[in-house]
Amino acid sequence: MQKIVEAFGDAALRAKLAGFNMIELHGASGYLLNQFMSPYSQIRQDKYGGTLQNRARFAVDVIQNIKQKTGADFPVSYRITINEYVQ
Repeated sequence: MQKIVEAFGDAALRAKLAGFNMIELHGASGYLLNQFMSPYSQIRQDKYGGTLQNRARFAVDVIQNIKQKTGADFPVSYRITINEYVQ
């Protein structure tokens, strides 16, 4: 998990160094961040599963890593799924 968190941060730093003004994390549409946040797809029983706080942990870790590497003044947007349309 930590390698993936670091990879997100490294990618954000590369975007900043390349001249981008901000980044957007895609936490919707079944992408990785969404899979961790979703109560439908997240079946882990460790610190990343179960409660909303635990399911959000991965995204929070990613955002914290990005902010650590890019600085507090580099904007990070987060696209999130509101309704997964699952019965």
